[in-house]
Amino acid sequence: MAEERTFNPGQLIATIRARHPETTVLLCHSDHMAMKLIEYLHGQNIDIPQEFSVTGFGNMREYQDLYPVTSVDQYPEELGFVAANALIDLIEGKRAENFAIAQATAMLPGASIGPARRTFAPISPVADRPQSTR
Repeated sequence: MAEERTFNPGQLIATIRARHPETTVLLCHSDHMAMKLIEYLHGQNIDIPQEFSVTGFGNMREYQDLYPVTSVDQYPEELGFVAANALIDLIEGKRAENFAIAQATAMLPGASIGPARRTFAPISPVADRPQSTR
């Protein structure tokens, strides 16, 4: 049976702070992960985006009502259309088995990113911050 892995934002931030304390931005593989991270950072009274920036991936519109996270839109409908046509071409022998397709994406700025800090002074460790009562 496969071990279930869950995303632990506190553990992630602690690990990043220990290894790379100059880090000021995290690029998450999904908007869901970005939202969990933003929620955790807000709970630690870390100001997004003044102290830390977070981006997601997928442009999940249902999250935009909760918090306007910066995201990358991969245009899934178009991607599905291109993939289906590539599969049809492969089945019909019109395409080699190994091929690559370039797919357009777009970064959609939201409220979760800010300008890069000019100095790399790390923000105070998460453990030292008072917990939010939100």
